[in-house]
Amino acid sequence: MKVACMLLATQVKPMLKSNDLITHVQQNEQQLEQVPTEATELRALSQRLLAMLESERRHMAHLVLDEIAQPLSILKLLIEKSIVGLPARAQVLLEQGPALLAEIIGQLRGVRIATGDPG
Repeated sequence: MKVACMLLATQVKPMLKSNDLITHVQQNEQQLEQVPTEATELRALSQRLLAMLESERRHMAHLVLDEIAQPLSILKLLIEKSIVGLPARAQVLLEQGPALLAEIIGQLRGVRIATGDPG
């Protein structure tokens, strides 16, 4: 035990005399002070990322409706107008088209509403 104390004293004593220990403690204190700042910055970055993702999701929903639903609506109207004057068999077949297109358009609008984009 006495030998261990002597070894410890010979190792600690030079450290106490040197500025290494003080510098080491100061560096540790600085690092500990940075932790809350870095955590705050990380939270802010995380919130910013979530906001950007939400914005992108809304933008994509808007594009879906604008780029897909609107042309489908026009196609639906064209089919409805084209049915008039066609033979009965052709009318029966084409009458299913507008109903199917209306269903698809409704689903696309549902996606847009589900994303929080009222349109």
